[in-house]
Order: sequence, then C-alpha cells, then structure tokens
Amino acid sequence: MSLPPRDSPGFATTLGVVAIVLWASTVAFGRSLSAQLGPLSAAAAVYVVSAVFSLCVLISRPARVRGVLRLPPRYLVVCGTLFVVYAICLYLALGLASGSQQAIEVGTINYLWPAATVVLAVPILGQRARWTIVPGTCAALAGIILATMPPGQWSSGIFIDTLRTNGLPYVLALVAALDWALYSNLSRRWAGGAGAGAVPLFMVITALVMVPLALLQPVDEVRWSARLILELVYLGLFPTALAYAFWAAFHPPEFATH
Repeated sequence: MSLPPRDSPGFATTLGVVAIVLWASTVAFGRSLSAQLGPLSAAAAVYVVSAVFSLCVLISRPARVRGVLRLPPRYLVVCGTLFVVYAICLYLALGLASGSQQAIEVGTINYLWPAATVVLAVPILGQRARWTIVPGTCAALAGIILATMPPGQWSSGIFIDTLRTNGLPYVLALVAALDWALYSNLSRRWAGGAGAGAVPLFMVITALVMVPLALLQPVDEVRWSARLILELVYLGLFPTALAYAFWAAFHPPEFATH
C-alpha cells in the first residue's frame, strides 16, 4: 500500500490521522512525566525538547523561515496564544488528576475537540453542516459524561459530586478541547496549509512561557532515570513536535454541503 502524493489532499489527510494516533499516547506519557516532574515542569521540559527540534528543522530550510514571516500577524498572535494556552491547560489537567482513572477521564474530555472543531467550523469557516452534526455532537457529549462516572452509577447527582470533589482537571481539559478546536479553525481560515510553517515558532514561544512558570512551581528533587529521559524525548518529538506539525498541514475532508 503506497502513500498518496505529497501534494495531494489525501497525503495531508494521512498526516492528520497520524497526528491523532500520536496524540493518543499523550495522556499516558504526560501523566507519567507530570507525576515525576510536576505538571508545569513536565510541560516546560517537553516543549523545550520540541522547540529545539522544531527550530533546527525550521532553520535548515530558509524558505520556510521566510514563509513564516509572511503569515498574517493576526494568525501569529491569536493562534500562537491559543497554542500556548492549550499546552498549559492540558498538562495542568493531567498533573492535577487525582489518579490514573481521572487522568484517563481528562484525556477523554480533551478528545471533545474533534466534535468542537466540526461545530465551530460552521460559523468560522462558513460551512453548512449536515443534519447529522446535531446527533453526533450530542452523542459525543453524552459519551464524555458517562466516561467520567463510576461504572454502573449513572446519575446527575454523581456527576455533580465528581465535579465538586476534584473538578478542576475536567474544566481544564474542556477548556483545552475548545481551545484546540478554535485554533484548528482559525489557523485554517487565516493561514491554510501554510500554518504548518509557524508550528516551530509556536513551540519556541510555548517553551519560553512554560520555563518561567515551571520555576515558580515547588517540586521535590527529581530522580533522573533512563526511563524518564526516554519518556521526555518521545513526548517532545512525536506527540508534540511531529504531531502538531502534521495537524497543521492537515486538510480536513468536507463534512458539509455548500
């Protein structure tokens, strides 16, 4: 089985699918790093690795540097801010989760972003959605609610109690999901496929924001190990640097009629 040509929509769609597959490992590795380094320190370390890698790739291609400088200022400012906010919310949500079960629930809530992306594409990109968008969105929301409840105990009271006990990770995960949906649509509207070139810049900005925040977070002495370093390098290179770059080049298939 051969890949579609690089300049075809099918190739860009393939990159988008690969990005989602890589992101699927973020919860497990992000939770592990947050437990060892603290949420902000973990995020800072991951984005420093990603920024160094992405910046080296960008600098090696002068034409891409010039392309970034030609991107609309509103795209660089607004989408760059959304990129940073998403990273902070996601890692805080994973780090503040009370255990592995809640970390999985946080990851599930974060995966509301595909449904939110489709919904927001209607007002932002001018898409005319098919009728299936309504039941599809409702099903996604219902699935998220059920996933955050104890098995066999489905009630609005239990759901509210769960939120009261330690609801901040859920709120942060929801903010991250909506943030990324907004980023995906605005980047498509203002930069199109050219937005992939700005991802290294966003990585650098995120690292520059994360490092000072991490220094303000009190943490215990870190015990560095081969496993910790491998997790950090993997998370920095694959689910972060490569996945974000792949998603920026993704051309979503039409879900609407014009």
